[in-house]
Amino acid sequence: MPLLRELVAQLDGVEGPQGWIASLRFGLAGALAHLGDIESALPVFRRLVAQNPQHAWGWIGLVEALHTSGDAAAAVEAGRDALRHLPRNRVLWNRTARALRDHEGPGAAAGFFAPALDAEASPRDLGFAISLFREAGQAAQAA
Repeated sequence: MPLLRELVAQLDGVEGPQGWIASLRFGLAGALAHLGDIESALPVFRRLVAQNPQHAWGWIGLVEALHTSGDAAAAVEAGRDALRHLPRNRVLWNRTARALRDHEGPGAAAGFFAPALDAEASPRDLGFAISLFREAGQAAQAA
């Protein structure tokens, strides 16, 4: 992991077209998070979304890293910020609802996630929504 942290530090001073730099930063942040170094990954994810609020995978990485670190409240806040920029991103809706379930319970998550369900909802999203409604004791809404 020291090599990954060194690469992140070297990229801090790099400016220029964000395409390839953003991809490299995202890859490094994802690797750090995957290896359990959330503390080093978070600033990289935050920088990505600050520089490009339309960077969906940067937001997803940030929400997941915060949630994995045990800070479900911050994950929910980041997810809601992300959805202001990317309101149709189904993965963001799903990851934010998962964090909200852990932060406020399945009822809050079901109420939050329900508007994201439409004719284009994936079977995975529908299954997740049904599980939220069941956990919340709202089985009638799951039908």
